[in-house]
Amino acid sequence: MLQQVISQSIIPILIGVVFLFFAIRVLVFKDTWMMRGRNKPEPKDKEGFCKEAGMILLFSSVAAFAVAVLEVIDPFAGFTAIILWAIVMTSLWKKINDKYY
Repeated sequence: MLQQVISQSIIPILIGVVFLFFAIRVLVFKDTWMMRGRNKPEPKDKEGFCKEAGMILLFSSVAAFAVAVLEVIDPFAGFTAIILWAIVMTSLWKKINDKYY
């Protein structure tokens, strides 16, 4: 049973782990260079940017783990959750970029 769950949901689980790693990196160490790119300037308020971006990354990590569970229960529900997750994350990320850059 566990092996079936892991084999079916390994990609969302790995994506969730990556998002969790970057969320910790942003929230704890205030590291922004990986999100802003090489040619973008520092955000206006680095502390606020790190807090909000870290929360979005935590949300994405939780959403990825939720997708992993949904894929086991119902693949269509998992796919729908991925689409909703992408839409929400994109809109939140755009809002943060507009606010801090």
